[in-house]
Amino acid sequence: MGKKKTNDIYKDDISIVIFVREKKKEEALSPDQMIPKSFEGYLIDVCVTEMCLPNICENENEYEIIQGGIQIVNKVSFPQGKGTLGCIVRRIQDRSRENVHLLSCKHVLYAGGAAAGDSIYHPNPSKTTLGPIASGAFYGNTPYTPPGIPPGNFFIDCATARIDIDCKTLGTTCTKDDIAYSESIIDLGLNGVNTIRDVRSIINDISICGQSVFKVGRTSGKTKGIVRCVNTPIGFLNDFNNIHSGFSIASNAIQIEFDSTSTPTGLNCMNHPFFTEPGDSGSLVLDDQNNAIGIVHGSPVPGGSTGLSIVCHILPILENLGVCIPTSGGTSRCSCAAADGTGLAPPPAAGAGAGGGAIGIIGGSLASKKINDPAGFLQPEPLTEAQQERLTGLLQAFRSTARGRALHEAFRHIRREIGYLVRNVRPVTVAWHRNKGPAFFACFLNHLRGDAPDFPHEIKEVRLSTLLDKMEMELTHYGSKPLQETIQYYGNDLKRMLLDWNDVHEFLDYLDKNEMQ
Repeated sequence: MGKKKTNDIYKDDISIVIFVREKKKEEALSPDQMIPKSFEGYLIDVCVTEMCLPNICENENEYEIIQGGIQIVNKVSFPQGKGTLGCIVRRIQDRSRENVHLLSCKHVLYAGGAAAGDSIYHPNPSKTTLGPIASGAFYGNTPYTPPGIPPGNFFIDCATARIDIDCKTLGTTCTKDDIAYSESIIDLGLNGVNTIRDVRSIINDISICGQSVFKVGRTSGKTKGIVRCVNTPIGFLNDFNNIHSGFSIASNAIQIEFDSTSTPTGLNCMNHPFFTEPGDSGSLVLDDQNNAIGIVHGSPVPGGSTGLSIVCHILPILENLGVCIPTSGGTSRCSCAAADGTGLAPPPAAGAGAGGGAIGIIGGSLASKKINDPAGFLQPEPLTEAQQERLTGLLQAFRSTARGRALHEAFRHIRREIGYLVRNVRPVTVAWHRNKGPAFFACFLNHLRGDAPDFPHEIKEVRLSTLLDKMEMELTHYGSKPLQETIQYYGNDLKRMLLDWNDVHEFLDYLDKNEMQ
C-alpha cells in the first residue's frame, strides 16, 4: 500500500502498489499478465523495484556524549566503512546499570569483515573505544509475526554493540561512568526535544503514507522525508562487503522520499534531493511525534529511477535483537517501559491481562483502570469467568446478524489507525479529550463487562452526540481514504447504535429484528 504516483508526482490517493523488475507496454503483455487499473475501490500503481546499496561514506565529527546521530566505525573497515549510531538501546528484561548498547546496521558494524567481539569506535579508532560488537546480527529477509497481523518476511539490517560505560584499571571495573551517553539524538530538535517519545510500528499502517518523518545521520545531518510506501520490496547486495556479489529481492521495507520543501534550495546539505546519503546507514527514523519507526538501510544505486531511501521496520529489528528503546514516556511494544515482556520489565504472569476472543467486539482490551496515556486509553485488567462468558455471548449475538458482522469487520480494519490518530495527531487528540472521550469510553467498556446497567449519553454537560460529531469530523479530515470511506458508509449506523439505545441488549434486539439497511 502506498501513495499513487502519476507523471513522477505523488497524489493523495492510497493505492495498491505492484512492484516488478521491469515495466512493459500493454501491447507486449498477454491478457493473463495484465494488471487491472483498480481493485476493490483502490487504484493500482505499477513500480519498478529499486536496487539498493548500503551507505558508506566519511565524516570526522567528534562528540563528548555518545548518542544517536553520531559517526561510528570499526577498525577493520576504517577509513572507508563509516556509519551512524541510531540510538541507545537496552537488552530486554535487564535493569542493570551496565545494560547500555548502541543500535545500527549490520553492514556498518560488521563492515570490512569485522566480527562479533571486535570493537566499535567514535568517531575513529584513534579516539573513543565504545565496546564490542554483539553476536546475533541480521541482514536479509527475516521471518517475523507482527502483533495482530499475519506472519511474513521482513528485510532487516541491524546489529548492536555494547557500550562499556565503566572505566577499567588493571582488570578492575570502576563504578564511575567513563563514557558519557544520552538516550537522545543529537540535533534532532523535533517538537523542541531531542528525545524519542515512543516506538511505533507502521507495518501495514497506511495512515503514515504521505506523512513527514525525520532522521539525523552522520553525513547529511537532520533531514525531513515523506513516507511513500510501507511494504516495498528492495534489491539488496547478497554480501554487503562485496559489491560484485549480486542482488537478491527482500520484502517489506519502508520507502522514503526527501521533502524538497524542507530546505530553501530543495536539496539536503550535500546538495542532493535525498533523504539519506552514504554514511547515514543506521540512523533512526522518527515520525512527526518523535516515535521511532525504523532505521536507515541505504540509498538508491546512482542513476536509479526514484531517489528513494530504504528504511527497515523497527519492531522486527528490536524483537529479533532482543532489545528495547528508552523512551521519554511511551509504553508501546519494544519501548523500555513496555509491560508485555518486550521492555525492561519481565513479562506479565500467566493469565494476566484481558483475555479471549470476546474482546474483539470492540477491537481492543476491556478495562476500567487508567494509565499514563496521552490518549486517555485504558490498561487491560483480568476478566472474571462471568465477564468473559458475557462478552463471548455479546460478540456471538452481534456477529449473528449481517450488519453486525459488517460493522465488526470494518472496525477491525481501521481501529489501529484510529488509535494512532487519537494519540499522535493533535486536532484529533484535542477533540477526543475536550469532549470526554476517555470517560465515555470507560463507561461503554464497563457496560459491556456488566459493571454498569447502561451507558450515559451525557457526562459533565458534554453530550455523547457532540463527541461523535467532533470525532467524525476530525477522523474524516486526517484519516486515510479507507478510513474516510468506512466512516461515510457506517457512521450513521454507529451513531444509531450509541445514541438511540441505553443498553447493548436493546441494540442487539433491534439488529436481530430489523437487520439495518
